[in-house]
Amino acid sequence: MKHLAFVVLLVACGGGSQKPATCGDGVVQADEQCDDGDLDGTAGDGCNELCMFACADPGTDCDTPPACEVASCTAAHTCMIALDPTQEGLTCGMGLICRSGSCVSTMCGNGVIEPGEQCDFGSDNGIGAGCATSCQYSCQDSTGCDDGDPCDGVETCVPVMDGAMSGQKCAPGTGEADNTTCGTQMICVAHTCVAASCGDGFVTSPEECDDSNRADGDGCDNDCTFTCLSTDPMRDCTPADACAGQGSCDDGTHTCTAGTPLADGTPCGTGDDYCKAGACTAPVCGNGIVEAGETCDDGPANGTRFDGCSASCTFVCVDPATDCGSPLPCDTWACTGSHTCEVVADDTQNGAGCGSGFVCEGGSCAAPGAVCGNGTVEPGEQCDFGAGNGAGTGCEFNCRFSCTSTPNSCDDGNACNGTETCNMVTVAGHTGQQCAAGTPESDGTACVGGRICLASACVTSTCGDGYVDTSAGEDCEPPNSATCDSSCRTIVCGNGILQGSEQCDDGNTLNLDGCDASCNFEQVHRMNTLAVAFGNDGPTGFCTQNALGGAIVGSIAQSEINSAISNGIADGSITIIFDLLGLTDLSGTSDPTLAIGVIGGSPVPEMGYAGDCPPQDPSTGLETGPCTSDLEWWYTVDPTTIDASRTATTQLAGSIAAKVLDSPGPGEFSITVNFVGVAVTMDLFQTKVRATIGPSSTPITSSDGTTPGHLTSEHVAPALQSFQTSSSGEVCGVTAAQSLANTLTPSDLTGSTCGSFYATSNSLLDVYVSGCKALGIVSEVNATQPDASRDGAVYRFTANASHQVVSCTRNGVADTLADCIANAGYSSLFKYTTDRIIAK
Repeated sequence: MKHLAFVVLLVACGGGSQKPATCGDGVVQADEQCDDGDLDGTAGDGCNELCMFACADPGTDCDTPPACEVASCTAAHTCMIALDPTQEGLTCGMGLICRSGSCVSTMCGNGVIEPGEQCDFGSDNGIGAGCATSCQYSCQDSTGCDDGDPCDGVETCVPVMDGAMSGQKCAPGTGEADNTTCGTQMICVAHTCVAASCGDGFVTSPEECDDSNRADGDGCDNDCTFTCLSTDPMRDCTPADACAGQGSCDDGTHTCTAGTPLADGTPCGTGDDYCKAGACTAPVCGNGIVEAGETCDDGPANGTRFDGCSASCTFVCVDPATDCGSPLPCDTWACTGSHTCEVVADDTQNGAGCGSGFVCEGGSCAAPGAVCGNGTVEPGEQCDFGAGNGAGTGCEFNCRFSCTSTPNSCDDGNACNGTETCNMVTVAGHTGQQCAAGTPESDGTACVGGRICLASACVTSTCGDGYVDTSAGEDCEPPNSATCDSSCRTIVCGNGILQGSEQCDDGNTLNLDGCDASCNFEQVHRMNTLAVAFGNDGPTGFCTQNALGGAIVGSIAQSEINSAISNGIADGSITIIFDLLGLTDLSGTSDPTLAIGVIGGSPVPEMGYAGDCPPQDPSTGLETGPCTSDLEWWYTVDPTTIDASRTATTQLAGSIAAKVLDSPGPGEFSITVNFVGVAVTMDLFQTKVRATIGPSSTPITSSDGTTPGHLTSEHVAPALQSFQTSSSGEVCGVTAAQSLANTLTPSDLTGSTCGSFYATSNSLLDVYVSGCKALGIVSEVNATQPDASRDGAVYRFTANASHQVVSCTRNGVADTLADCIANAGYSSLFKYTTDRIIAK
């Protein structure tokens, strides 16, 4: 500037050939500021060739000073360049700040507290250490430490020391005792506020009891009411079957002691029902057991010709005079020991005429003097085998044939052993007639009363009899084998029949429809609470870094973020589902190997049901929330998160031990959260997950074929139980910088909210790198650099004057911005609980 003034003056004076007459004479005249007796304007002498001060205004008389310095005039009116203390700590270039008059790289982390820094622990700077990597306190006050969960105590911001350096960090609070109320129907469990539910082990109104399981009869039933009460007639241990005997209730344990069974044969029920082994039993004729109202029961032989038990389970022959019909002349009927009718000689008729001049003799009707058994066929005799006469020989003891052809007297009434015929036989030269056996029917041939032939007997077909009776729906034998169920049906997953070791069978082999392709119950859980943690998890040591949440220090931002997430969970717009693949222990007690499939989805709405998730206003059809108590609700799976076999494309290896689900990682998956009104898909890498498994319960069955509950067509095993909830869940990992770069700044952080730093064209990564102060005063988001990466390198981003990230370094060396964003990340911690749902 002084040279410019000199040139102007020369032009004004005609090229510099003239000067004031008195300048340079060593005497200061009225129009002069100085006169040192020379006109050479010697630098540094304070008086120029025009007899004016060389430095009167440093802004115009001095050269422009270097960055971080300022020009001033000395008492001798010369220019002086010196340190400018007003610029200390201010930006002097991209990634540079003023330090002691020099423009240098930021020095946070050198262990020296410099202007603009609250603290500096050197290499100990970090999330939750007391001094963050930005050289600001880890917390400014206790409001920034509150994680929003009343059950884990009140977190406070406390002073800490690192050597001689002081800082501030969040200290955990004292957790509330389990079962402490933390909201309407909400209680504290393991220092987490969760919905109270039957089976959680804590008695909350209107429960009478809660024993952490859903089993009946153990003192506390699956609806959390006492198994018995002696004062309640409906629960005084009266057995369903009177034959079991009246039980008694122990009002201390609320369990029933069984009564003494009534004696076998005691009448019960209706008709001929009777007590048998403590159960009221209806007699069944034909089962081979003599029961009330029966005199005999020979099973399938009942009613056959040579059996002494009739088809109505009464003896065939008790009184031969009435039971056997009319005898032949000279004979009479008698009852055998097996209650069949038998022809015997009627000696009382000996000598009596029996027609045609014949007389009775020893049961034989023949000519007088004839001797049956002498080997000679005499008048009146049909045959005579002599000593060979006898029952079934062809010639009976009374010299009559053993059978007749018309009618066929050989048929024993058993169709299964073939049709017996009366055939001629010759014995010792004499002819007779003898019954010959028929040809037995093949096993399975139909016989009387819908029964079948087995081993030449007409029997009722039963599973396990060794014959596959297809007419009865059987297709295999023996039952209860690896391939044959207890009903003699081949075990086939997907046939809609619950068989063998199947846990369910819905008639197909699809996954994610309540019953998987192997007919195993699908243990699918949805996060019904989710929150960004704003600190690490303290003494548990599971997640010791949390740059993502730790950067959010303002109570306004913290509240807005987790309120938005809670609202998204409640209306179903945020749905994160875990599908436990390969789970063998449905109780969640111990399982050494499983996989956690991570999938997305949305709730299936249902009108007119009080438990809708989300519920709807019948007048508008609008969903009103919440969707946080959605046990067994149906969720439609996001097709982009599963493959062609409907299996989660993203899986984490895990295990369960002592009711704790653990996936130690490192894994990678994406979750969708809501950052101040903006849905953000967070890509998490180097991820690990854990949660505490809750109590088991019997899955709900849909009452009307709509959500919630399993359809009856799924044929879920009636005795099946699986764990209903999980709590104290944590997802610890690294959020990719790319996720933040892909997300535009929420409108709540634009404009004056962050000191007019951001427009909607900025990304969340811009906000994290440059920070946000509400109204330019209160820190809401601390400026935070990535603290992790995919490749182990250290990445640093630099923003321009518009607070847009425009460049970066990798391990201190400039790198392409795309590579930095793709590899850098922020350590993160999310906390969650889940409940069991049904994927569709």
